[in-house]
Amino acid sequence: MIQTGLNIVLEDSVKETLEQLNKFKEGPFSGILITGRPGTGKTFLCKYFAQINDSCHLFFNCVNEFQNLEASQMVELIKQERKKLVFFDDLEYFSFVQQEKYYKLIEILKICQEQEHKLVLITQSPEKLDLYPQKLPYDKATVILLPEKKFREQLIAKNLPQFNFLSGLTDSYSISDLISLIKDIQMEPLRKIINCQSFELIDGQYHVNEIIKESSLQLSYDEKLKFMQEGKIKIEQLEEKDVRRILNEKKRI
Repeated sequence: MIQTGLNIVLEDSVKETLEQLNKFKEGPFSGILITGRPGTGKTFLCKYFAQINDSCHLFFNCVNEFQNLEASQMVELIKQERKKLVFFDDLEYFSFVQQEKYYKLIEILKICQEQEHKLVLITQSPEKLDLYPQKLPYDKATVILLPEKKFREQLIAKNLPQFNFLSGLTDSYSISDLISLIKDIQMEPLRKIINCQSFELIDGQYHVNEIIKESSLQLSYDEKLKFMQEGKIKIEQLEEKDVRRILNEKKRI
């Protein structure tokens, strides 16, 4: 399940991973590896799974937690609990740091095993884990894939039904890429108003004026917000050319 901030949508790859996590929690396994490209929803899915299954789970981001080599706060939290879900996100971090931090991770994972915690290990670069001197403790592995066209069609139909053609132009997009694109498109009419330098007053409503005329009016930022809330500014509907421009701009970034 992916909470887009727009509509909640199920995607087959994510659903399968959620099922794998459920089997992992109920089974005899002690560790599972979750992998997938950046933006495929690994972190969100794991946090969602933790919240609905274990209110006392522990979730650590390796980049943040291992800034201090001792990681004393993490160790203390792990020792305080038993038989909990413990998540370690961004494991590829250890490929770029000093070896002592990696060995500290191994030490912490052993403490987790002593406390009978179940480990959920998350990374976007599983191939880098093979370079570690010692194999990480997991029994199963699952991959979250890029969203299929059917999923992209569903997500776009729910949020931008007038622009269904987008599903055929976003085949390389991750879930977070797609959500970001949808939000950018939905915000474009408001951005036009905020960035507009002049308006024309027609029948008591302010209209965006692309060309400054003698009759044009200027509005402050606060006035724009106030008039939008009061419905006194005309919010233009997006056209296909606007959507294609936004798509091209994001591809260039």
